[in-house]
Amino acid sequence: MSVPEAVALIEQANADGLAAVARSQATKDHLDALRNEVQRKAADLTCTVCGGTRFDDQISREDSHFGATSFPMTLEMCEQCGFVMQFSLGRSWYVPGN
Repeated sequence: MSVPEAVALIEQANADGLAAVARSQATKDHLDALRNEVQRKAADLTCTVCGGTRFDDQISREDSHFGATSFPMTLEMCEQCGFVMQFSLGRSWYVPGN
């Protein structure tokens, strides 16, 4: 490999690194915006059955049919009528206990 080829390769690696940092920051900014939107909507949450605005917050986990994955969830239970709203927190791998 010649010196000019090596310099070009180093410059490309640096440019790729800077581009990756920019993408990472854009992704972080996007996730922060989504998180803020969800928090705003949660603050204005109303029960779809009775219109209540007070909820008991609980954390739950729902297993998939075959148990390979599980889904952590936030449960919002209306204090007025008891209706339960489920909100997914994403997907995780289930690791059975001993």
